[in-house]
Amino acid sequence: MSTMRRYRGMWILLLSVAAGMALTAFLYQRLVEGLREAGQAQAGHDQQSVILALQDIPPGTTLTDDHIKRVWQPARFVPEDALRKKEEAQGRVARAHIFPGDPIREARLAPDGSGKGLEAIVPPGMRAIQIDMPPERAVSGLIAPGHMVDLIASCRDKGRPHVVPLLQDVRVLAVKGRYNDEKRKKNSRRHKPTLTLAVTPQDALSVRTSSSQCTLSVALRSEAEPAAHTSLGDDSLAP
Repeated sequence: MSTMRRYRGMWILLLSVAAGMALTAFLYQRLVEGLREAGQAQAGHDQQSVILALQDIPPGTTLTDDHIKRVWQPARFVPEDALRKKEEAQGRVARAHIFPGDPIREARLAPDGSGKGLEAIVPPGMRAIQIDMPPERAVSGLIAPGHMVDLIASCRDKGRPHVVPLLQDVRVLAVKGRYNDEKRKKNSRRHKPTLTLAVTPQDALSVRTSSSQCTLSVALRSEAEPAAHTSLGDDSLAP
């Protein structure tokens, strides 16, 4: 009898241990599922809508539905000034270059109601002036909207070459007819690129006067270089 009782006690102990392990596994599984569901719910709350660029958007472009899309991203990746609805972006004008996949941000758009196209990105008090710029005089055609450049005048005085810096730290608003393939380079005589620059009213007069007397070219400035706008005016053309 004592042996039977001993075996029965062992079986009861083993069954108790097994039941305890099963209960522990069940509770652990429920805990993990609860934490997973809580994490998914929290992730859903952290998602925010944001408007992204579908394609390359040069400055001066009026945004349409073809340029943008709405997606959901984790809040930590969404800039504070990013637009959240398509309606907020449609009809706005890009004043800085926006690349595909970039969020559409207020900082890259002209103020609402400031006009359409190039008009919207001309800074207050400035003028947009266009100059013809063959690629050999525009850093091999690498100038792009948003770049800062120096404008250089190459003149001749009584047969002698005379080169002077005309303007410094001038923003490029637009580039028309950029040379991005060999075919356009071969047709350079028929397709001369045009640079649109943002200058002061007085500088606009200087550029027009210089372009009638001299050959103009541009030098690309480094983005890291401090701004130092200088206008030398027509007097600089004197030898």
